[in-house]
Amino acid sequence: MPFFAYFCVNLHPDLQLNEIMTFKMKKYLSMICAVVATAILFSSCLGNSDDNTIEASGDAMITGFTLDQIQRTIHLTASDGSDSTYISNFSGASCKFSIDHVNGLVFNADSLPKWTNPKKILCTVSTYNSSPVGFMKPDNDTIFIFNNTDTMDFTEPIEFRIYPTDNSGNYRKYMVSVNIHKEEGDSMKWTKVATEPNIAIEKSRLYSLGDSMILMGQKDGATKIYGTLAKDGTVWNEVSANITLDEKAYNNTVIYKNALFTLSNGTLYKSVDAKTWQAISTPAIDNLVAAGSVEMYGIGSGKIMMSKDNGTTWQEDAISDASADLPVKDFSYVVTNVSSNAETERIVFAGNKNSASDGRNAMIWSKVVEKRADSDTYSWVHLQPSREQGGLPYHDNLCMVQYDGKLFAMNKDYILVSIDDGLVWKIASSLYQKPASFSAQASEITMATDSNKYLWFVTDKGEVWRARINHLAWEENKTAFN
Repeated sequence: MPFFAYFCVNLHPDLQLNEIMTFKMKKYLSMICAVVATAILFSSCLGNSDDNTIEASGDAMITGFTLDQIQRTIHLTASDGSDSTYISNFSGASCKFSIDHVNGLVFNADSLPKWTNPKKILCTVSTYNSSPVGFMKPDNDTIFIFNNTDTMDFTEPIEFRIYPTDNSGNYRKYMVSVNIHKEEGDSMKWTKVATEPNIAIEKSRLYSLGDSMILMGQKDGATKIYGTLAKDGTVWNEVSANITLDEKAYNNTVIYKNALFTLSNGTLYKSVDAKTWQAISTPAIDNLVAAGSVEMYGIGSGKIMMSKDNGTTWQEDAISDASADLPVKDFSYVVTNVSSNAETERIVFAGNKNSASDGRNAMIWSKVVEKRADSDTYSWVHLQPSREQGGLPYHDNLCMVQYDGKLFAMNKDYILVSIDDGLVWKIASSLYQKPASFSAQASEITMATDSNKYLWFVTDKGEVWRARINHLAWEENKTAFN
């Protein structure tokens, strides 16, 4: 049997010998020459044992790996609750693959969506000097010629072999993996962690401090403190503080430079564990309302006050409109990073007037802060769209958090979201809405986020809930190699 025919039969099981022999030589001469050339390069490797160490020349390498057409099963839920599916074809060109030449690995750090079909994937392999490409299917020792028009099964990693153009017969091996998420990225898991009678407090605030969650609430004419490990949430112990905090301290507390700062009976206290409190100063402020990485803020005599030295000294901060209202209760704040500059952050705090009888929204103020010394300074700006324009509605025990790159708050029994740092608020998509079994309304909830990217809810009935969007829990794969 002619060599090139033998090669084609062994590498292309679907190509019959009699079909090859009946080619019109003139019409297909160029194709036959290409096959013969590839056969010569592959013939020496067919006899290679995997037990031998193969040292390929420098030009036997993958320079690019891209996905072409991909199939995905789309799941739909009809209005009557019934489920249905359909198959959708989409391009995988936007999925980026990392190539680790040292360890012979090719993989996508950002996994494909759940329900992607790994058995029918079209891909393109680029090689240095257009070197020939072969591959071995799992549990199969036959080497096949790679063809980018044939779908491949990436249920398991596939071994690709790149053959150099120097006819040495050596090759470079890569294990190629196509990673697919096992869960929906844009879905939220809710878990009822505990029901703890000790923390059934009508007015409270939740704070994330290191590896602990600290609940401070108004009880028996004072502020009581309870703590749990952030990885737990089922067991809450009362913290025996070395001082008695007044009943407003629970909402006059901020996290600043990894410590709690609380205003109680006119004195500012600091604690790194919520147990031992140290008096810092007696600032001329009525409320402690926010803190960033550089400054801490309070409100007093209709002014916003600021401290840069851990609360020891305070000075009046600039505001854009001195006649604008400042809140007097239900304080909540977030710190967001400005995406265009890593050295810039935005402080947003919210609060309420004494009542909503005048139909007002919550009061929201925002300030941009430069972290670098001797940088420009900015004034506080009052964000005041009308309720019809998307302002944050008033409700007692107002609470605001940052999560998934957005700001969240509650209104009655649903969750609101702002994507512009608190200016406009809309009802969040169904992705973020609390489950039906979670019945507490806005005024009955305090919220916080932790370092593990969980969103915490504690109700006035002592119910503890946690939620996390799946994609926030996904680990980032290594994409740079030595």
